[in-house]
Amino acid sequence: MIQLIFDFDGTLFDSSLGIYRSFVFACQKCSLPKPDRNTFSRYIGPPIEGILNQLYPDLSLPAKERVVKYFRHHYDNHGYIYSWPYEGIPLMLKFVNSSSHFLTPCVVTNKPTAPTNTLLVDNDLKDLFNHVVGIDYLSTSIDKLNFSCKSDAISYLVSLIDASSKLIYVGDTLSDKHSANSA
Repeated sequence: MIQLIFDFDGTLFDSSLGIYRSFVFACQKCSLPKPDRNTFSRYIGPPIEGILNQLYPDLSLPAKERVVKYFRHHYDNHGYIYSWPYEGIPLMLKFVNSSSHFLTPCVVTNKPTAPTNTLLVDNDLKDLFNHVVGIDYLSTSIDKLNFSCKSDAISYLVSLIDASSKLIYVGDTLSDKHSANSA
């Protein structure tokens, strides 16, 4: 049996508009020049701190933390709604779930768990996943801690599932590849 583990943003869902809108909001709150959408979209993939390091390498750590705070609050409460599944994703997930070769797939994402679940429910996809592990999954369930990185979240998910099956992590960025390899 094959266990598929999917990244969410950029793999299952196109969330680039919501991420961009929330980033622009954070830039405005922190008096930073906003990047144009095409430039910004090239950096989507790693957590927002990675995007900030690419776009504003000379920004102080306290300023970066402030941008992240504004971004996260806006995205987690408003920006995430500007996301939708890529064409063909619902059909592909239904095929995977009906195939005798696959276990019910899972999601591991840098996005918080609640907005991820909301998007899956709103698009009638939630029942097609066994586990949905966001970067804050532990804080919503066990120890009140966030994972320090996506590879920790992947490792945690593997502890929840039948790890004797063949595991395949499906992502869309080099950061996803590194996280999967590290886990």
